[in-house]
Amino acid sequence: MESLVKIQNKRILGFSKTFALILICGIDALVLSIFNTSESYRFLFLLPISYLVAYLIFVPMIQAKCNYRRGFPYYIAQFVLFYRYLLLPLACLYTEIYGGWTAYGTNGFGVEPQASSMTKAILWMCTEVFAAEVGLYFGTEWVRKREIKRKKLLQTSVEPEFLRYKAVLSVFCIVAFAMLLLFQRQIFSQFMVLSDDYSTGSNATSGSFFKLIFLAFRFGFLLLGYSYCAQNYKRNKRKIWIFGAMFFLFLYIGYSVGLSRWNLILPVLASVEIFEDVFKPFPKSILAAVFACAVIAMMSISFYKYGYLLQGNGNQWTQMLLLIFQQSNEYISGPRSVAQGIEMLTAYRSRISVATIFNSLFSGYAGLASLTNDANKLQSFFNQYALGGPLQDHPLICPIIIEGLGLFPIFPWVFSMLFEALACMMDYKGRTSKMHEYRFLYTYLGLWFALCFNVNTKIEVAQISQILPCFLLMYVNRKFVIKNKMDNTWKVTSMSSNKG
Repeated sequence: MESLVKIQNKRILGFSKTFALILICGIDALVLSIFNTSESYRFLFLLPISYLVAYLIFVPMIQAKCNYRRGFPYYIAQFVLFYRYLLLPLACLYTEIYGGWTAYGTNGFGVEPQASSMTKAILWMCTEVFAAEVGLYFGTEWVRKREIKRKKLLQTSVEPEFLRYKAVLSVFCIVAFAMLLLFQRQIFSQFMVLSDDYSTGSNATSGSFFKLIFLAFRFGFLLLGYSYCAQNYKRNKRKIWIFGAMFFLFLYIGYSVGLSRWNLILPVLASVEIFEDVFKPFPKSILAAVFACAVIAMMSISFYKYGYLLQGNGNQWTQMLLLIFQQSNEYISGPRSVAQGIEMLTAYRSRISVATIFNSLFSGYAGLASLTNDANKLQSFFNQYALGGPLQDHPLICPIIIEGLGLFPIFPWVFSMLFEALACMMDYKGRTSKMHEYRFLYTYLGLWFALCFNVNTKIEVAQISQILPCFLLMYVNRKFVIKNKMDNTWKVTSMSSNKG
């Protein structure tokens, strides 16, 4: 009887959510239709309608397929779609009514697209939401099959471990620290320094080798700190170890934030998923404080980057929030950015070749970047067209639908579907892995895939190339154990040959 009541309440809640979404999308489309006076945005009302149709078709299918407790990557992916198709159009309308937000009074960076290009952009965006939900569906189907197999093999519940073996990782961190201190000492003066790169460490180091070493060192040091705090918390349940873990997170962020707000918030989200599992019960007050600090830090970066655009009078925080809202067109591949990309493809189509595909996809991959031609890639073409030249300080991000149209015109939704599916897969691995160190890395990578509409393939590939060595490091750390023999000598033992 009790189970039937729960099922009925769940159905009522699901119906209420669906009804609320239909109401919100309807009001959104109505507002966009009534208040829009721009020829460029006359079809803007189609965005919330297309989102509603895609949601009603695919989300119930995704829910029916899902057989595990989902984490941040999946929900962030769905939230990005919600924002892009419901709130971003309102940001476009607000900018059109109240004027542009840039220093020149324009509606965004770069050239103003033609109305016909804006119409094409909106129509492409309408198709892209279906591709994204299809990607999430395929990712969920992949997850469902593996979860069924996992449950068949897993007879009893297994508590995830956190760095059961630490010797190899500890040795790596010591050696890496010594190398960086000897050859790249300037790195350690970059704590909490704001720079234009996606990582202050990338700015401070010279060469791909040291960049990877520094990134792996940061991850390794962070996970060693988390493991130490988790083990002590498990022993005595003192909250001081939770604050200790926060301290290690603060150190990690301090050496990676740059001017990327994502480099600040994503490690926090990945860490929170770990904290809720290893620091049971995780205090809600501390959780709220962590997110509050992250939001304040993100706003501080926004003030640093765009404070010069604010007016002298009025509440500065309110102005900054409105400015961030208007900038949605630039940061979440809005109609204006997509329209600029469509015009760029028309102007540069003859210059796109197989070399352009290689350069566009692998210019961000550590170790291959030196083999690519930075001038012959879609990202450079996009900036050259939109800005009149490659702007190195604040380059515009070419939308992934434009990369699909430019590189794979037969099926331009390939990146949208692929990254959304990968977000689901990484989310599942981050929730079910037997090792917390892998859970952190899977969740962190999944969050980048979930933000595929905020970034481009170069950034996604760059993140993959930076995380893969960390996975390799964790594998080696778990595969090989440094043991102390009876005669006080040391040897490295493979765990495949020594199960004990």
